Amino acid sequence: MLVPIRPIRVLSIGRSILRQPFKSHPFLPSSAVWSYQGKPWLQSRAQRFILSSSMATNMSLPSPQRVLFDCLQDGKHDKWGWVIYRCTYDDDEGWNRFKRFIIQQSQANIVESDTPELADGLEWTFIEDRATLDGASKDQLRSRFKQWASEALKTEQPRVEDPLSTAYGNPRYTYFIHVDEGALKSMVYGGPQPPKMDGRRGYVNFVDAEWKPLSEIKSDLGIVDEAEDEVHEPIDGCTEENVGWMRIALHMVGAEFYELMMGNRDVWYTVYKRSPEVSNW
Repeated sequence: MLVPIRPIRVLSIGRSILRQPFKSHPFLPSSAVWSYQGKPWLQSRAQRFILSSSMATNMSLPSPQRVLFDCLQDGKHDKWGWVIYRCTYDDDEGWNRFKRFIIQQSQANIVESDTPELADGLEWTFIEDRATLDGASKDQLRSRFKQWASEALKTEQPRVEDPLSTAYGNPRYTYFIHVDEGALKSMVYGGPQPPKMDGRRGYVNFVDAEWKPLSEIKSDLGIVDEAEDEVHEPIDGCTEENVGWMRIALHMVGAEFYELMMGNRDVWYTVYKRSPEVSNW
C-alpha cells in the first residue's frame, strides 16, 4: 500500500534519525536492522528532508488525523486502533479507569481535529483473560497476537483485496500494547486523578510483534559477524539495544502516534527508548 507523503512528520523524523545511535548492518534486510550507530542511507534521506525544511514551512499541510484517514481509505482499511492486553488482575477499578481514559482521550483528540469522521473506524480491542494473560510475557503475547492478526485482517478489513500485502500498512496488525502492573499503576496512581488525568503521566508497553533478536536473525540468515555489538543490561534476557518493545507515554495511544507508525517500520528507531526510559514523542 502506498502511503501519502507526510512532509512535517518526515522532517521531524529526519532530525531524530540523525540523533539515533543505532549501528548500521547494511547486509541485513531492513526488517532486521536492529543495531547501533548511524545508518548511512537513512542519514542521507534525513539530510535531504532537512535541506527542504524551509520550503515545507510555507506549505499548507494536512493534520495527522487527516493523513491517517486518507491512508486508511487508500488501503481500503475500515478499522484501526491497537489491541491492548491486560496482564495484571489485582486492580479492576484501576483497569476500568485506564480503559475509560484511553477511549475518552483518543475520541476527544479526533473530535477536536479537522477529521472527526476518523472516529468511525476506531476500535481499541481490550483483551482480558486472567487464566491465560495474568503475568504473560511479551514473547508469549507475540505468538498469540500474530495468530489473532492473521485471521483478524481478513475479517476486519473485508474490502482489502490482498491482506498479506497490506498487513504492514496498518499498525493494528504489527504492534500491540501490553499492560502490566507497573504500567497500570503509573497511570492510575502516578499522575493527576479524574477528572483531570494527564496523558503525559504514566506509560504502557508498546510491543513490536515481528521483532526478533539480532543474533537470531543473523543465525537464520547464516551471517557471521565478527564485530562485537554493545552489551546492555539484560531486559527479558536480551542485552541488545533494541529489545522489541518500549514504554510509551499514555498520550501516545491515539491517532497522531498511530499515523506516525503507519507504513514505515523504520520510524520505530526515531521514537525508541530502552526501558526504563519512556518515549514521550
